[in-house]
Amino acid sequence: MFKFIISISFIFSPVLYAKKPTTKSVMQDTFYSMIQLVPYMSSEMRFKDQSLEKDINKHLNKMVSSFKTGKHIKMLNSRNFQPNKENLIENLEKASVHFNSGNKSFALLRLNETINLCSSCHTQLSNEFDTTPLLKAQTKLNSHKLDHYELANIYLILRNYKKAYNQYFTYLGQSKSYNKKYIRALNKLIYINAKAENSPNKSLKTIEKMKQSLFIPDSFKEELNQYEKRAKFWSENKSLLETNSIENFISYLEDKIDIKDNLILSGAFDYDLMLISGLLGKKFFKVSQKDQGKILYWLGLAEYRIGRSIFYNTGDQYLKSCIQLGSKNSYAKKCYDSLRSEIEYQYTGSKGTEIPNNIKVELKALKSYIE
Repeated sequence: MFKFIISISFIFSPVLYAKKPTTKSVMQDTFYSMIQLVPYMSSEMRFKDQSLEKDINKHLNKMVSSFKTGKHIKMLNSRNFQPNKENLIENLEKASVHFNSGNKSFALLRLNETINLCSSCHTQLSNEFDTTPLLKAQTKLNSHKLDHYELANIYLILRNYKKAYNQYFTYLGQSKSYNKKYIRALNKLIYINAKAENSPNKSLKTIEKMKQSLFIPDSFKEELNQYEKRAKFWSENKSLLETNSIENFISYLEDKIDIKDNLILSGAFDYDLMLISGLLGKKFFKVSQKDQGKILYWLGLAEYRIGRSIFYNTGDQYLKSCIQLGSKNSYAKKCYDSLRSEIEYQYTGSKGTEIPNNIKVELKALKSYIE
């Protein structure tokens, strides 16, 4: 997400924790193990191969143990970092449990979602972070036999957006199957321009290039048109992208962009949310405590759409962090109301709304922060 994620991309070799673990040492060791797992993750048949089980289990367990050593590091427990840290640890632990209990397909899904979670965080980092140490990781990566889509996903984590973009485009140009993976790759091109690079002008050029040289499935055409419409809006309001004032930025979002709950669910503002998530991470990492609630609220709204997974919802974690700032945070009640509304939506079916008891208990505990 923010500063702690850059450490996942620093030095590539594994680290033995002779000293007290640091954010950097935890992340570099976790990333090393992830790279070792990539060749196995490229094929479900290979991931299930019993002859490879020992190696896969070794690297998977190393990922879990490496990241868990950082559970008590102060920086990883800050409100900026905690939402993604909690999701990442839970995801890795459950992947390990599923793998060792024989449910390897589910474990593979969990690992793929972990890669998505890492790239989501990394795309919120500003360009000021040094990426020179990533060269060793990229050299090692080239030794693996991966397809263009898989390479693109890893380059996205490495924050080499140019290579990631080119690999996605190559994959799309060569693909003969216009399935969900193809749609994800189309989305990733926009995702890189919007969230990672915060450039609506690049987005517009990409959309034009996509329409000219790629097959666009009917199911994606409306979404692409929405991206183009919102990219044009932001391209015409460049001054907002350049502001260093959190007050001006948030005020504009609230006063000028009518992002209501039903419109967020419709996807009409997905492009805006990608852009907002990236900008908040890069521009407003260091803000006063009075502004943290605003940041966490808007990150929560953004992640409900662009960060949703079948296994976790980072939006929930952002809103919980916002609520836990307490009643002095003017956004605490707003965050609580949004969280409760989302939970009610998740647990509403044909028989009405049935929220599990453990969730009700958690909501009651969270409400105490704002009373």
